[in-house]
Amino acid sequence: DISFAHFNVVEVMSQPCFSHRRIAYLAASLSFTVDTDVILLTVHLFKKRFSNVSSGSAQDAATNVALQEGSMYESGCAINCLANICTPYLAQSLLEDICNMMSSSKPYLRKKSVLVLYAIYRKYTPALRFTFDRLKDKLRDEDSGVQNAAVNVVCELARKNPSNYISLLPALFELLNNSNNNWMLIKLVKLLGSLIPAEPRLGKKLQEPLTHIITNTPAKSLLYECINTVTTCEHMSRGMVRLCLDKLRTFVEDPDQNLKYLGLLGLNKIMDKNVKAVAQHKDLILQCLDDSDVTIRMRALDLITSMVNEKNLEAIIQKLTDHLYGTDGSYRDHVLEQIIQVCKKHDYEFVRDFAWYVQLLTNMTQLSSMCKSNAVLVSSQLMDVTIRVPEVRRFSVQQMEGIIVNNDLISDAHNMQSNAICRILEASSYIVGEYSQFVAQHLILVSAMLQARMSSLPSDIQCIFIHNALKVVCAGLIHFTDDDDDGNTKSEVDDLLTRTISLLQPLSTSSFIEVQERANAYLFFMQWLDSEYRSHPQQLRSLALSLQALSASELMPLHPNSQQVIADKLPNGLDLDAWIFEAPPDDSDDSMLDISDQDADEWFSDKDGGDGDGGGGGCGFVCSLW
Repeated sequence: DISFAHFNVVEVMSQPCFSHRRIAYLAASLSFTVDTDVILLTVHLFKKRFSNVSSGSAQDAATNVALQEGSMYESGCAINCLANICTPYLAQSLLEDICNMMSSSKPYLRKKSVLVLYAIYRKYTPALRFTFDRLKDKLRDEDSGVQNAAVNVVCELARKNPSNYISLLPALFELLNNSNNNWMLIKLVKLLGSLIPAEPRLGKKLQEPLTHIITNTPAKSLLYECINTVTTCEHMSRGMVRLCLDKLRTFVEDPDQNLKYLGLLGLNKIMDKNVKAVAQHKDLILQCLDDSDVTIRMRALDLITSMVNEKNLEAIIQKLTDHLYGTDGSYRDHVLEQIIQVCKKHDYEFVRDFAWYVQLLTNMTQLSSMCKSNAVLVSSQLMDVTIRVPEVRRFSVQQMEGIIVNNDLISDAHNMQSNAICRILEASSYIVGEYSQFVAQHLILVSAMLQARMSSLPSDIQCIFIHNALKVVCAGLIHFTDDDDDGNTKSEVDDLLTRTISLLQPLSTSSFIEVQERANAYLFFMQWLDSEYRSHPQQLRSLALSLQALSASELMPLHPNSQQVIADKLPNGLDLDAWIFEAPPDDSDDSMLDISDQDADEWFSDKDGGDGDGGGGGCGFVCSLW
């Protein structure tokens, strides 16, 4: 903070030596702010410097001693300082001087004065109306530097409201056709591109000059700006788009990583309007998935997923899956998420074979790890597809049965408490339990679901396992009682009941309260069922059916917003806040709720058996409460 020296800076700005004033201009540019009080004192100093060079005629300029002594460059330093410390008061006070310098015979001063206009416009908006014609004239200035400065100012102004500058189109279009300055051409192309929405006819007018630039320019920056303008325009011809695609292909094939990234970015913009045209370069884009630069791989992945349709879904997903197993870290998580998002897009619009999709999700469980969001996504997709598509339920149960029985996800070595991939077991256990009629190996599955290593799973998944294991037991008992071989039936039922009870007993002492409660409840059911079976074997089927009826209701898919839709369209006369039955009595008048309104002496009366003094009455009151 050098605010204590601000007045000294102004003093130095008034020194006769230019080398001292130059230092003061720099100090003011770095330290002065809008709230600096002494900034008002600089108005006269700026006017003094600007007045020496404001002459418009070449003859006057030639005879001006101040210019000959180099005051032109001092005025340039003053303009730079003004651009950095400009305030509304400075802008309004010095606008006339700046306008006079715009007519100077020196291109250096004309260029500086044009550039400082943007800082003045930001602080004093009416200045644009006063100087717009002068700014327009500078687009046709004889010096290319002044033209470039004017184009830069207009380009920055057009960011906010391009339609205000349509009147400049003839001058801008003339510059586009005649200028050889690549940097000014970049600004012109960008500026004209921003004016296309305000003047749609401009798109067709630009086709010829843009085609000429794209075809002939060796400057990659100018080439990409022209391509970017074409891709954002709604009225460009197919020939222009095809030319841009060919140029973008050369960008992608270039060994320069920056150009390759820009090429993929340009293809992505064209993809939104012409998917088929970009799809012709699918093989080239797939090659970019093996690039060492992760940003290039991400852009290529976005392009590939945008090309998916019903015909090529399985082929593209297969290539992405092969690519998935060769990656790691956050990029692998991103690829996995994109694969699922493409398949589930628009309620599985492109999926023809849901068994193939279930198999794809099942194969993803073979990954060593995945982030929690992806694990939850895979789990929800398995449940969603299985619930929505009845034809795939048998196959889905078979796949989930294999996941649980193979013990790949239930292992102490995986440290399941910290590995999010175990979230897939939530869907696996739910599916085999909800559709347990399709389970093939009941005893093996129950043994896997209730094994001792299950304690390494999070407590909420342990609860789901226990709950759905009971469903599998009931389905197994029903299945075994349908068997005509009584000898095998008795043996299988005995094994299933005995094995289930023995596996539930360790879980009944779990450190997790919810797991312990469920295990004890289901252990009681199993022990009771076993005792009933021992005493009345012929009633086993009816008992199993009764137990299965607890979860017999089929769950149907429901949109998350359905509740709100119903709430917004209530039938006439329905009041959701009204009591369905008679409201309970209002106990707000209970004397015990208003203790503050009671007399404290009444609390210790001897009416309830006291001995006349205060102590006995209190005891009688407490006894009467209980």
